[in-house]
Amino acid sequence: MESKNIYQRINAVMAEVAYVKKDVAVSGGGANYRAVTRDSVVSQLRESIVQAGIVVQTSQIKGEWTVLRNVNATPTPIKMGLYSGFYMIEFINIDDPKDRTSITVEAHAQDNGDKATGKAMTYAEKTGLLKQFLLETGLNDEERPSDSMDSELGEKFIYLIETENALELDEFMSNFGTDDPARKALFDFAPKGKKTEYTKAWGNLISEASNTYQECSFALDEAVGDGSDVDSSLISELWFDNTERYKRRVWGQLNNYTQEYLKAKK
Repeated sequence: MESKNIYQRINAVMAEVAYVKKDVAVSGGGANYRAVTRDSVVSQLRESIVQAGIVVQTSQIKGEWTVLRNVNATPTPIKMGLYSGFYMIEFINIDDPKDRTSITVEAHAQDNGDKATGKAMTYAEKTGLLKQFLLETGLNDEERPSDSMDSELGEKFIYLIETENALELDEFMSNFGTDDPARKALFDFAPKGKKTEYTKAWGNLISEASNTYQECSFALDEAVGDGSDVDSSLISELWFDNTERYKRRVWGQLNNYTQEYLKAKK
């Protein structure tokens, strides 16, 4: 055993375990498919990993709450928080801990309490194990709602519509080109029978975001004025404290004087 490097040990595990059966049914948000749980993956791999002399170590690289739960939000309470994290899954040779390899995984999870961070790490670890050991899971990805859309992205899309988060929805949509098949696939995650309703809601929210950018440009033009009585605190709130995408959407609607003023302040 001592003479085997980490890749030989991983190969030994792959020779013993090639298949993990999907063990749970997933439904909701328009989705209806079977999935494999982290516990199922671990139960299939544990004995072989131990015999091969491999330690699996999961470390978080970074993470953030992209949507914060706020039951007092108006007009629509935000019932679920959405967490995004990056994780490193390391596979370590127990006889030579410096001999290791790793996979980096991005994971998202939502929860109405404090469990989203743990859910994200669990998902990342499961994904790392499946990918590192090239495990089959019994059903083709084509059996999911869309072969071009990850369920987490679809669920986030639906969540942003349901929470009426216009600006974040507009930011989210910037990840998809106009003709991107994945853009169309997002709507497949709408609850059964409500695709038209959610499509309309999406359009209204995108229009709301556009109006917000326009209102922001008007407010910035007014705050800068002719430069003789500039409202610096309002400019910071409307411009410098916002994201780059937000600024890009507002920029083209500003008058030339305001643009020159912001350039100078930058």
